[in-house]
Amino acid sequence: MIKVMNKLRQPLAITLDDGNSIIFLAREKKDLTTEQYNSTEVQKHINLGNLIVLEIVDSQ
Repeated sequence: MIKVMNKLRQPLAITLDDGNSIIFLAREKKDLTTEQYNSTEVQKHINLGNLIVLEIVDSQ
């Protein structure tokens, strides 16, 4: 699991590669699966600085 946080002071809706959506409220933290984390739009928002990775937990 990867814990990420919305750094924006407004909600952020992200469409995943599989067609589902994740909605982050302002400053909300969420746990994402590896598949969700590797989604194109999630990576775009990380690169833009809208999302920040707080923790990566290895689930072995």
